[in-house]
Amino acid sequence: MKPHVLSFYFFIILFVVSCAQVVIPSGGPKDTTPPKPVKSYPEWGSTNFDDQKVVLQFNEFVVLENPTQNITVSPFYKGTIKTKLLGKNVVLFFEEKLNKDKTYIISFNKAIKDFKADNFLNFYEHRFSTGSKIDSGLLKISHIFSENGKSIENGTVVLVPSHQDFDSSRFLYYTTTAEGVSKMQNLDSNLYFPFGFLDSNFNKKWDKNEYLGFYNKKISVIDTGIFLQYFKEKPDSIIFETKHLGPNLVSIEFNYQADEIKSKDSKNYDLIKSSNNKFFLFSKQPFKERVNIFLDNKKYLLTIPAVKNLDSFKVFLLSENKTDKRQAEIKVFDTLSLLFNSNITKIVDSNIIFTYDTTRDKKVKYIVSNNKIKFYNLTPNKNYKVRFLKNSVFSDLIKNDSFDYSFSTLSDSSIFDTVQVTFKFKDTSNNYYYKVNEIDNNSFFKIRNNDVVTLNKIYFSSLHFYIYKDENNDGQREKGSYKERKIPEKSIFKDLVLEKNKKTYTIEF
Repeated sequence: MKPHVLSFYFFIILFVVSCAQVVIPSGGPKDTTPPKPVKSYPEWGSTNFDDQKVVLQFNEFVVLENPTQNITVSPFYKGTIKTKLLGKNVVLFFEEKLNKDKTYIISFNKAIKDFKADNFLNFYEHRFSTGSKIDSGLLKISHIFSENGKSIENGTVVLVPSHQDFDSSRFLYYTTTAEGVSKMQNLDSNLYFPFGFLDSNFNKKWDKNEYLGFYNKKISVIDTGIFLQYFKEKPDSIIFETKHLGPNLVSIEFNYQADEIKSKDSKNYDLIKSSNNKFFLFSKQPFKERVNIFLDNKKYLLTIPAVKNLDSFKVFLLSENKTDKRQAEIKVFDTLSLLFNSNITKIVDSNIIFTYDTTRDKKVKYIVSNNKIKFYNLTPNKNYKVRFLKNSVFSDLIKNDSFDYSFSTLSDSSIFDTVQVTFKFKDTSNNYYYKVNEIDNNSFFKIRNNDVVTLNKIYFSSLHFYIYKDENNDGQREKGSYKERKIPEKSIFKDLVLEKNKKTYTIEF
């Protein structure tokens, strides 16, 4: 019998002898300590391993939590891994033999918890080699969403020798992201293409509807400062779904992540962006049958659905000898009170839409008292728009027509009348474009080195600038295309904290 087989069975015999008389204790102080590995086969850091079984023994009885998802192997193992619990032992059975002369890392990410108290072992890596040495290469990669600069959490990161290997899911090294960073250790010295994707269905391959980030050249363990920008591959065809929400309001959802959404007929239409693939179209006049919308400067003709049996009743807010519909507006940072001209008998929650910074606020709650609605749980320091769709507020006899109302949860003393921002950048060989998410999330504006931008009536204590480098000088952001092997144009995200009595700022990049 081979020595490694004898070692395995000797390990199991020791386990059986040591655990034969064990009884799980009860009572005593609450256990808050996660399980710890105390023995393993093969031993941590061992070499010349030639078996298809791996065993970890813990200091207490354990439970496996979703092992298919939470246990990963690098270099990537495409075969089936069967798991089994034997008392305090976790046993992994590999369907196929491991590759020769490779350093393997088995990662347990919240896959193991103790039997009684649900204390998770947050992360543990077991390392060994099927060759004569442990590889020592280290590679660190940063991962962000190209559209907003936010860090990628729980992304799947792989290294492959070629793009064809990625297409066929023949991954080599494999890990995940944490706080926007992936670290691959014990790599060999070869060159590889890095890829990252959000494996939303946990099938261990990239599907075209999932976010993807990649690099267009091979990298090695000596490369630094690498980051991947994640994007969604543009669909072959743009599909729209439109719904009539009222006589003057239509919601439009489509299968494309657009940077900019515009209507050239701004006199008759207002656009409210809910997300990168959904917006509301508000018509100041009766809707035409077809409307032109521009997504990233490309024109699309939308067919507006027909409306049947729309009522035209209107509930006016009381007015004190004014044409304005407002009678009372009480702003207390997180509260808005509105008075109507009749007692309220019913409210349809889904027909009242609160938005700030192009984000829909679904946390807002309300109290009804006679003819007053008090909205609370508003987010402080925000510019709000509230839209009452048709048939959202009812009285005994009438119901409202649609109307909207803007207000702020900031006091007037918090408004910055004028803010001037100077842009300075080292690379002057290309044009740059910027937008401020809090002010106009739909438009990019061209800037050059030392340009000064003036912003008026700012209600926010901080601004989030999104800047991209127009490398091909076409006036549009290259969003990335794996099909065309194009990575997104370099995106830069800068936060600017505003200070009282300070009007001039500089952004350098």
